[in-house]
Amino acid sequence: ILNKWVEFSTFPKFVGIVQYNGFTLKELLVSHNEETNRPFKEIQESLDLLNNFSSNFELVSVRRGFSKPSFGMVPLQIDTVTEDEIATKIALDKDLSSRISYYLEEISGKTFSVHVIPNTAVFYLQTRDIKTGLVNNLVNEGTGTNQLVTILSKVLQPNKKFICIDEPEIHLHPSMIEKLVEALVEIAYQEDKQFLLSTHSEHFVTCLLSEVVKKKLQPDDLKVYYLTKNDRSTHIEHQKVYADGQLEGGLKNFYESELKNLETFFKIA
Repeated sequence: ILNKWVEFSTFPKFVGIVQYNGFTLKELLVSHNEETNRPFKEIQESLDLLNNFSSNFELVSVRRGFSKPSFGMVPLQIDTVTEDEIATKIALDKDLSSRISYYLEEISGKTFSVHVIPNTAVFYLQTRDIKTGLVNNLVNEGTGTNQLVTILSKVLQPNKKFICIDEPEIHLHPSMIEKLVEALVEIAYQEDKQFLLSTHSEHFVTCLLSEVVKKKLQPDDLKVYYLTKNDRSTHIEHQKVYADGQLEGGLKNFYESELKNLETFFKIA
């Protein structure tokens, strides 16, 4: 109903018309009294909840990372989407860039910094290997490290409380996946955030279950849903997580695929 007049009726001889532009709700009512105004108020309250949620919501798509060594400052929108916008936000927010550096070091062993060329609006996103001291432009890092900066820049925004990440494990070594999971759990509890994560990686799921075993993640705070495609529909099954890290029904197709490969490798009939 964005930017459209919508007519509705709920009571005899009452017609209301509303227009919603994504932020505010305008009304055009035939008559005003407590009874006729009630539907409008209910709609307004529902849309206020939607607006509040959308302002706290962040999406990290599977297409992420930085494709060039240098950037120029660009105007920022309400939500940062393009790599130039994300890079600009990082460059302007010193607290955000330092926190990205902290978690990137925890996950990959490399720090992160923004290098601005003096007297210009041009800047570079760079990493530094803590073992060798070598500095590198972020674009020249592996895809895993590169895309981690985008993930962290989204996750660490203080006003974003519900973050959806599509396949956070892609391009990452198993050891880095484990550390990423540890970082996400820490951030979730320390900053009161929720994550909705989609994954095709059994290793990512087992890392989450390991956090339950280590009592860093409460089993009731981890919800696992197994999705299967059936013709033109998708079946969603909730799998309960237990305190010992066990998952109701197991990892299903993950292990089934591995067993088939092992049977082929060892020529087991």
